[in-house]
Amino acid sequence: MPLRACRRHADLPADTSLAIAHGDWYTPSTDLEQLIGRPATSLADVVAARLRALSKLQKFFRDT
Repeated sequence: MPLRACRRHADLPADTSLAIAHGDWYTPSTDLEQLIGRPATSLADVVAARLRALSKLQKFFRDT
């Protein structure tokens, strides 16, 4: 793969992260909620839930 193509692939996550940090992906739209039929879950809530589940799983294996 040419270096130019590799650089383009590396730029995509960086550009995406920068856009999110600047609020470019924010939308007041409720389209997602209407599509999935429930309130959208924030990334912070998803990560927190996964960390709680991981903690419970680690405790389970530690106690057995």
